Amino acid sequence: MTTEEYLSTIDALAVQPFPEVTYVDASGGGGPEHHVRDLQARLDDLATRLTDRWGSAFVVDLGPYLSASCEGAPSRSTTSANRP
Repeated sequence: MTTEEYLSTIDALAVQPFPEVTYVDASGGGGPEHHVRDLQARLDDLATRLTDRWGSAFVVDLGPYLSASCEGAPSRSTTSANRP
């Protein structure tokens, strides 16, 4: 799947109503827990794909920028030298 296909699938799953009870039909069945598992699997697949492309995620503390902005100071862009 492409990134766009993953995002489209996640968007479609996120807006589907959750079935109130577990059921079995021609598709094999489902229910509230099935919907969540399917959504989580797609999110995990997308996270793996994005990590392969751009590397592991890291935490960025935006507090100093928010404080400076609230005080009227001009914002500055973060450079790769600021990355952990």
